[in-house]
Amino acid sequence: MYKNFCVRFGDVNHGWLTVKLITQEQELSFAASYTPYDSLSELVDGLSLFLQTGASKLVRWNTEPIEYEFIFSKCDEQAQLQVLEYASSQQNEGTAKPVFKFSGSRESLTLAFWRALRDLETRVGFEQEWHRSFPKHGMQLLGQQIHNL
Repeated sequence: MYKNFCVRFGDVNHGWLTVKLITQEQELSFAASYTPYDSLSELVDGLSLFLQTGASKLVRWNTEPIEYEFIFSKCDEQAQLQVLEYASSQQNEGTAKPVFKFSGSRESLTLAFWRALRDLETRVGFEQEWHRSFPKHGMQLLGQQIHNL
């Protein structure tokens, strides 16, 4: 059982990464491709922007053909994550289906992602298998922001 919110990244294999979002009530899991988006950099930048301003930055994941979009927002003092699913890479208005939602503290939301990203960063061979560089500079900034919460 998960008390609040948990993020897990599976093993990276030939440019594919399993992404899992888990709460007590729901779980979303998908295998994302390293292309065409730099999803991990978008995630790190999106979390950083969210902590700075409360605004959301587009975080996209492609599973060929389904795409997922993470939207971070703030409502009152609660942090929210909504995940939208698009049936194809053509993200047209009206085709999005909400498939996951979390509402909680900024700390619980950002720490769950940060811990999963730190775990991913330490894996041997990650960049070779993912075919992209890990966003190390962005992670340093994000870590500083989380430390100052």
